[in-house]
Amino acid sequence: MDMGDPGHPMNKVGFASRLSRVVLHHVYQKNIAFWSGPLFKSAEISSDGITVTFDQAGGLKVQVWRNRDVAIAGADGKFVWANAQIENELVIVWQTKSPNPKPCTTPTHEIPRATS
Repeated sequence: MDMGDPGHPMNKVGFASRLSRVVLHHVYQKNIAFWSGPLFKSAEISSDGITVTFDQAGGLKVQVWRNRDVAIAGADGKFVWANAQIENELVIVWQTKSPNPKPCTTPTHEIPRATS
């Protein structure tokens, strides 16, 4: 997603580097510490947000959190845009307009337009 269209990545060197690590790990059973990007592990939901943990998340970072990078659903199941921040290797997602959050998602999924 961060390297362009999956069918035609813009950053071919970065894409090849990532792909080669996956192949070395899965096909040739090489012991590679970080053979993929972050992989979802769990999500802990509290009354004021969601804490998401990942495997393979060493050095977890984003270039810039934009206003429309993460959405969170309230108890009514409707998605609204949310805030997010990285703390160590956790992603904390929260939103003040919808208490008792349910799932959260990123733009890789269909997100209905929400009113602010």
